[in-house]
Amino acid sequence: MEIKLCKTGMRFYERIFDATLTEDIAAETIVPDVLPDIYEIICADGMVFLRSKESAKGMITLGGTLRAYALYRVEDHREVQNLEFDVPFQIKVERDCIPAQSSACAMLRLQGLEVSVSNSRKASLRARVYADIECFSLKECTLASSVETSDGPDLHLRNETAQVHLIGSVLEKGFVLTDEFALTSGKAIASELVGHNVELFTEDVKKVGTKLVFKGLVRSSLLWRSEGGSLEKTEWSSGFSQILETDSSEESIDTQIRLILQAAHFDMYETSVDGRNVSMQLDILAQAVSMHQQKIEYVTDAYSNKYPLALHYEQEQNFQIQENIELRDNMRGTVELPDPVLDVVQIATKIGFVSDTDNGFSCPIQIGLLFRCEDGLLKYIERNFKAEWEVPEKNNCSVLYVTCREIYAAPVSGGIEVRLLALAQAVYRQAVPVKLLSSIDADLENQINFADLPSVTVLPYRTDDLWELAKKYHSTVELIQESNAELDSSVLLIPKSR
Repeated sequence: MEIKLCKTGMRFYERIFDATLTEDIAAETIVPDVLPDIYEIICADGMVFLRSKESAKGMITLGGTLRAYALYRVEDHREVQNLEFDVPFQIKVERDCIPAQSSACAMLRLQGLEVSVSNSRKASLRARVYADIECFSLKECTLASSVETSDGPDLHLRNETAQVHLIGSVLEKGFVLTDEFALTSGKAIASELVGHNVELFTEDVKKVGTKLVFKGLVRSSLLWRSEGGSLEKTEWSSGFSQILETDSSEESIDTQIRLILQAAHFDMYETSVDGRNVSMQLDILAQAVSMHQQKIEYVTDAYSNKYPLALHYEQEQNFQIQENIELRDNMRGTVELPDPVLDVVQIATKIGFVSDTDNGFSCPIQIGLLFRCEDGLLKYIERNFKAEWEVPEKNNCSVLYVTCREIYAAPVSGGIEVRLLALAQAVYRQAVPVKLLSSIDADLENQINFADLPSVTVLPYRTDDLWELAKKYHSTVELIQESNAELDSSVLLIPKSR
């Protein structure tokens, strides 16, 4: 006879894996006929864009583009020109655990970029891109919490409860952000755009009903050439807000928004007052992973004092308790230089691979500085810094991705002072394993005969699980508690159920 169980269905997202992958990129470009020969490369920088993201059984494929530029010096040592690269690339991750229907969140970052001279009319690019990927799959399971009827073969159920954190939604939304601003640098008038850098940050996230409302910040830096031939820099920030529609009204305890660029367009145009303005259009993909807390109740065991039972279980389900944290390292240092520096034209950061330390995590960060000496000559230098974060209970923690904020560089006596904030988005995870009881069968044709067993079993007092004792000696937890309320704690009475 099958005993009917009351079951509750649950739907949530299960994290399949997270990983960091690398992709090496190589390309060549020819100097356009209108530009002079390359004498030496000064520096190179670039950005990566996520163009596509596809999931299939056993595979996730990311399509991207590296947009890079290189500044080079011509033979007179003072004139500076620039070359441009647009290089498509593809990153694949193959795992047997990836189901046919899955959701992936991805962050791309440029880890290294180098441009070298092949000959005076040709340059070669080598770069490395990191992809931080998380994969999620929609999970459905049922929890048995009771039986449908109290009639039956003297059935006793063991129920347990747990507070768990469930990923309720994995969403993404593409949107376009536009802005315009003036190029100004004293009396210099811009004649050509050379390169740009864009950083995206999430400022605030709120859940209102079924809607996720978040605010973000775009920080942009534009390198341009003036009509007099000098290189100048303009920086600005733009705020924005967006709404993502979810299919759940559960109150979120944490939502992570990952913002990644899909395209960036900058166009310069003249104004009526002999100035130059720039219009900006950014294609941005917002990826949101939202988590809520839920109390679950489920049956883990059962027995009968009348009939033998056969209990059937599904595969154990690992729920999780999870806490997203932000690790911060305010870094500063001085890059020593032999010659006085007039100003810093451009700052580039490249984030390396996160590694474990004895007390937490560390990550190399390369700082590239394009600066102008007092004689007007442009120079470039790179220095390596290391971000370090101490983390309690490190074994339960992992870093998802790293970003840099509040980047500052300025000339000081003897060199350039550099300051930046290294942020690591990390997560604590603790598994909550749950045995999922699927069905119970009672053998009504073979009633248990324990007439010859003593009506009361006396054991030395111990702190064994009363449920296990009641199950073993054909009693109940309630009977054991009632029989031992007034007795000396040196013995434990276990009455047989009648």
